Amino acid sequence: METKRSLFKAAISVIALLTAMSLFPSHALADRTITIPPRVDGQVLVVANFTIPEGAKIAYSFNASDFVEFAVYGYEDVDQITTPLVFLFSVTNTSANGTFTAPFEGHTYQFTFRNPSTSSSVLVTYNFHEIKPPLSMVTLLFLVVIASAIIAFATIIFVTRLRKKREPN
Repeated sequence: METKRSLFKAAISVIALLTAMSLFPSHALADRTITIPPRVDGQVLVVANFTIPEGAKIAYSFNASDFVEFAVYGYEDVDQITTPLVFLFSVTNTSANGTFTAPFEGHTYQFTFRNPSTSSSVLVTYNFHEIKPPLSMVTLLFLVVIASAIIAFATIIFVTRLRKKREPN
């Protein structure tokens, strides 16, 4: 009887995990605080490079102690040589948040900050999250069926072993 309860608890845990994976699909890619020194000759600080498929979304946010320039560039890797593709967008402010959608397949997207001040450093806290689409109901149902089958198989094995132990020789 205790084995059945343990298996039932395991089944509930697996189903809860699969449900959580479908309801909370985002995960952090970068989250930190940095100090950007005063600008020297257009110096840009690259804080993250992401190679994501076309249509993938990155949620971004930052807060700075003073104005900073936040920009996203796209690069294509051709024969081991990384060449600039396109300047995608920039924001100059003390804070911003939004969503970036990758416009191209197979490109690396570079997230950068630049301190426009030539006299003082700027403290910046930033956060990037890839926004993944939730699992489709078909995928979730498939995973639940697979998990249920594994648990049923394990139950059969445990019950068979228990019966063999109880049978007199």
